[in-house]
Amino acid sequence: MQVRDNYKLRIFLIDNEPIAIETLQALLTDLGHEVITFNSSNNLFENSGKAPHFTDLILIEPNMPTEEADKVISEIHQLYPEADIIVMTDYAPVISSKKSISDGVYACLNKPFRLVELELLVRLLSEGRADFRYIPHVTKNIG
Repeated sequence: MQVRDNYKLRIFLIDNEPIAIETLQALLTDLGHEVITFNSSNNLFENSGKAPHFTDLILIEPNMPTEEADKVISEIHQLYPEADIIVMTDYAPVISSKKSISDGVYACLNKPFRLVELELLVRLLSEGRADFRYIPHVTKNIG
């Protein structure tokens, strides 16, 4: 089912496994979202000047020790503070710290996960951003 009244998300997908990138990109594109892929967080950092500056969601498989993953997530959050982050991992404690939550981590998907779990999270984010988009902005002239 494609995005209708919901917000079309721009998603950065970071994973070092080509089959994971192919599968997740197909799912997210079929849902109507724009997906830009990177094969590592370093690839994202190297191409941050070329990639669109605004993104709604970053899906990342850190594939590194927890301390390094925390640092990478923090750096990504500094680069894209408006983006929600979903961490895909087989090691759940990656987002257990309050620091990760303050660094924009929206959720953690423990591997292996079902695609429907990711689809649900993405739909929730999309609906939330669609609701936010329709909040009227009030401008007052002062003076």
